[in-house]
Amino acid sequence: MIHQCAQDEFEADRQLMGHWYAYGLVVTESALLNAIFNRVEAILHRPLEPAFFKQHPIAAKCLIDLLQLKIEWPYRPPQANTPCHHFFFDAGYEKPSIDYTALGVHPSPYDDILVELVSRFQRADELADAETRIDFGLKAVASALQSAI
Repeated sequence: MIHQCAQDEFEADRQLMGHWYAYGLVVTESALLNAIFNRVEAILHRPLEPAFFKQHPIAAKCLIDLLQLKIEWPYRPPQANTPCHHFFFDAGYEKPSIDYTALGVHPSPYDDILVELVSRFQRADELADAETRIDFGLKAVASALQSAI
């Protein structure tokens, strides 16, 4: 399964990204990649394989577009305004949780992805927009793969 992040899968991701900077930003994001790949697998009702993206350029493009959220995420708080992250498991560098109570909403079904993107929301409509962006990206990847495999 692709979300186990084996060496050949990292290589496939690098080839897909086609850009060392973007690859460097996502290659260490195992929790984000796992969350994304798990969601796509759930939509497809089957495990993913690295070859799927190499063999199906439209699906690869959709995955790249989804991973671009890491770079262009509009809900990153100012104190964390960088797409980079501290990838060691040190105390004090945890990604902040989202205060859904303050927003007056239930926890998001995409909480793990939102946390990995380092998100902060001032209003419930911002959260809804973020969920829509993620949902659109996941469904685009799954749809492209569904029609190809």
